[in-house]
Amino acid sequence: MKIGFIGYGHMGRAMGNALKKAGYAVTASAPSLALNDNAAVVKKSDVIFIAVRPPLVPDVLREIAPHVTDKHTIISIAAGVPMKKFQKFLPRRTKIVRVMPNLPAQIGEGLLGWISHGLSAVEKKMTQRLLSLFGTAIQVKKEDMINAVTAVSSSATAYVFAVLESLERAAVSHGFGKKEARTLALQTLIGSSKYAALQKEDFGVLKGMVQTKGGTTEAAFKILKKKKWQWILEKAMTAAYEKALEMGHR
Repeated sequence: MKIGFIGYGHMGRAMGNALKKAGYAVTASAPSLALNDNAAVVKKSDVIFIAVRPPLVPDVLREIAPHVTDKHTIISIAAGVPMKKFQKFLPRRTKIVRVMPNLPAQIGEGLLGWISHGLSAVEKKMTQRLLSLFGTAIQVKKEDMINAVTAVSSSATAYVFAVLESLERAAVSHGFGKKEARTLALQTLIGSSKYAALQKEDFGVLKGMVQTKGGTTEAAFKILKKKKWQWILEKAMTAAYEKALEMGHR
C-alpha cells in the first residue's frame, strides 16, 4: 500500500514518519517540500491523507478531483470539515475517512476518532490498523460524534497542559526549582493516569478515595467546589463542541 500526504505540517509530518517506520512508502506534497504537486501524490498513492488547514480543503479537492478514482481512499485530518464537503467535490464513489487526532498522535500516543463513507468491512479493518499506528483509534457511530472527540480529546490536551502549568507554578511557589517542579507535575499526571487505567472504579470514586476527612485534599476541593471548577470545565468542552459544529456548517 502506498501512502500520500497533501500538506505536511507538524501532524502530517509526524504521521508520515510513523508510517515510514512501519514500512509504508510515503509521498508528500507541500509548498515547503521539494515536491509541491498534489495531483502527482494522488497518482502515486492508494491512500491519501488530506492534512491541510480547513480553509484550504475546497481548493485542494478541486485540484485532485480529476485524478481520484474508486481505488483511492481519502483520509482527512482537517478539523471541522464534514464528509459531505468532500463528497461535494470528489467523484461520487470516492471512499472517505474523516479522522480527528489529538496532539499526542505525533508520538504514537494519541486518541483518534474516525468515521468513514464507502468503505467495505475489510477496508475499515485496514483503516483501523493504519490509524492505530498513531495511538488508540476509535470508530464512532455517527459523524457528529467526531465533534465530541474534538472537544473531549483533541482540544482537551490544552486543558491537561493547563493543569500541568498550575501544578508546576504551585511547586515553584513553594521553593522547588523549575526543573524539579516540571518533573513533579508530569509524574503526578502520568502516575495518576496509569493508576486510574488499572482500576475498575469510576473516576469520581477514585477522586473521593484521595479526599480523606479533614485532610489536605479535602481542603483543596473545598475551594475547587466553591468555584464550580468541574462545571466550568464541562461548559468549556461544550463550547469547543459547538465551535466544531459551527466550523462544519461553513
